[in-house]
Amino acid sequence: MNIKTAKEAIWNFEYYTNGYGRLSGMDVKVVNLRLTKKSAIADVKLIDREDNHVDRYNGQRYSIVVLEKWTNKFLAERLADRRKAFTIK
Repeated sequence: MNIKTAKEAIWNFEYYTNGYGRLSGMDVKVVNLRLTKKSAIADVKLIDREDNHVDRYNGQRYSIVVLEKWTNKFLAERLADRRKAFTIK
């Protein structure tokens, strides 16, 4: 896993586990990402654009194995949703 895929995986994980996929005006920003052999360490900002409020969590540690599993699960669900959307009945 490289920095770009780790950043995307952390963004997806935080965005959807916090329920931001259903809310407008919410965003996640991943900064200061460092990769080790077994984990990714990042500072995460949870941004509410409507209230101009930012929660910052420094030094969040994510297991590489968990991020890879989350990414595979997330991509499989998105692909299934797209197939379902384009199925002609």
